[in-house]
Amino acid sequence: MKLDREDLIAALSGQMPEKVATALVDQFLALRVDAATGRTGGSSAGKFVEAVVQALQAMEGHTPDSKPRVEQYLRDIESRNTLDDGLRICASRIVRSMYALRNRRSIAHLGDIDPNRIDLNFLLHAAQWVLTELLRVIGGLPVDAAGKLISQINRPVGGLVDDFSGRKLVTSDLSATDEVLVLLHHNHPSPMSRRELEYAMNRRHTTTVGKALKALWKERLIDQDDQGGYRLTTRGYAKADAILLRELNE
Repeated sequence: MKLDREDLIAALSGQMPEKVATALVDQFLALRVDAATGRTGGSSAGKFVEAVVQALQAMEGHTPDSKPRVEQYLRDIESRNTLDDGLRICASRIVRSMYALRNRRSIAHLGDIDPNRIDLNFLLHAAQWVLTELLRVIGGLPVDAAGKLISQINRPVGGLVDDFSGRKLVTSDLSATDEVLVLLHHNHPSPMSRRELEYAMNRRHTTTVGKALKALWKERLIDQDDQGGYRLTTRGYAKADAILLRELNE
């Protein structure tokens, strides 16, 4: 069940600027990608929390801050009776816990504890709860339309790469170049050798893998280090993100 991004943005925009609603939805989609690929160092959780704060500011009748003071706002909002308790108490505490993980688990800043899949799963489910609660409080949608969006928000996230004792397998039917980008994204920031890529893509002929690597290198989407390992460039990482968003939102 594909998430109707535009419909969700439109529903949220009933009580907040469209720019804030768009940030909420897009960072939520990025969190889905993080959870599906096991990417533990992404910044989408922090950006999602900041967008929630901006949304709550708008729903209180204020102009959202461009750079909100997240912790202070979320502490202070509990003492005001401007919003429904589901947002004022529950949602504010949930996103504070998301922000704590973001700051203390080496997600956005260096910390003593590395993030893991349990952290990612919590962040995703917390974001799902908050978006669902925002829809409930904002209202304005027919019951069927609201139920459809809530089901889409809370649908399970499937993985795109399986790991079989060190051998990575892309589970979607992609082109050879897209498959290379997804594998390198999954392994980021560590490089993958051509041999590792051929092993992961052993359903294809090795010459096909070689042609894909050559094409991606010419487009400056990947580069090769002195040891022969391939990594994504900044452009390549963005392209891989777009592929993942497309595949995981089908």
